[in-house]
Order: sequence, then C-alpha cells, then structure tokens
Amino acid sequence: MGISELVTGIGENSRYDDILNSLMAYNKVPHHGWIATLRLQHFSTPWKGVATIAAIVLLVLTLIQTE
Repeated sequence: MGISELVTGIGENSRYDDILNSLMAYNKVPHHGWIATLRLQHFSTPWKGVATIAAIVLLVLTLIQTE
C-alpha cells in the first residue's frame, strides 16, 4: 500500500474510520485528558507519585486543622 492510497482513503470510508471515530469520541470526554495529564505530569516516576500524594495528605490535614 502506497502513501497515495492512504491519502486518497482519508476522506472516504476507509478502514481507519471506526478507529478515528472511537478516538474522537474518547477525546470529547474532558476527564480522559485530565487523567492523562495527571499520570504524565504527577505520576511519571515513583518519586513524583509519592510527592503528589504527600502534598494532598498535607493539604487535607491543613484543612482539617483549620476547622
């Protein structure tokens, strides 16, 4: 299969239409992007994960103390 066949089939009903439609539907839900960002930025290494959890615990403890 050549590149010209791939480019020609993009606008038509190609075999990738179902994959493209499912990806577009998945990306329309906002929390999927939020979860991906959370994983990539805050849990990409074990140390970042531990630091994120520790920060959340400290924030909760601070909120409990002020009440």
